[in-house]
Amino acid sequence: KGLCSQRIKRIREIEQIPMALQVYKPDVIVVFWDGPTAALVELLHTVRRAASATDLPLVVASACVNVSMKIAALNAGADQYLTAPWKDEELAARLSAETAKLRERGAELFGRAREAFDRRRRTIVDGLNAIDGVVCPTPTGAFYAYPDITALLGREFAGVTPTTSAAA
Repeated sequence: KGLCSQRIKRIREIEQIPMALQVYKPDVIVVFWDGPTAALVELLHTVRRAASATDLPLVVASACVNVSMKIAALNAGADQYLTAPWKDEELAARLSAETAKLRERGAELFGRAREAFDRRRRTIVDGLNAIDGVVCPTPTGAFYAYPDITALLGREFAGVTPTTSAAA
């Protein structure tokens, strides 16, 4: 797929970056750069400080072959530094590689979150099942629990004898 098939938004002012990241929600950020190193570093820091861009792939494309600029860009948060001349296919391949890494990180984070919710579900269900007279089946879906308290109805608790689940 060529770059022409991609949705591209051009941002010309550094001050517009945080708002643009929120509005457009990009999958990747490409910075085409022809300015001084210090300004590039400032721009990359601005992008990385934006909450919505901390994990986004960030590619710098520049005609500058100066190694110190490349190192400064990579140290400031760029994931890739592409020097001119480049072919659209090379840029597309680098973007594809970076978005694949992002998907892998997302899948890993999702897996960790799923494990955490499973631990919480087991803790709640085990805790409910430890109560005499409460039966709570382990749910198979999202984090929820439906304990059966039928065995508690009609028993006295602190001077109260519930006869319905609403009274319990």
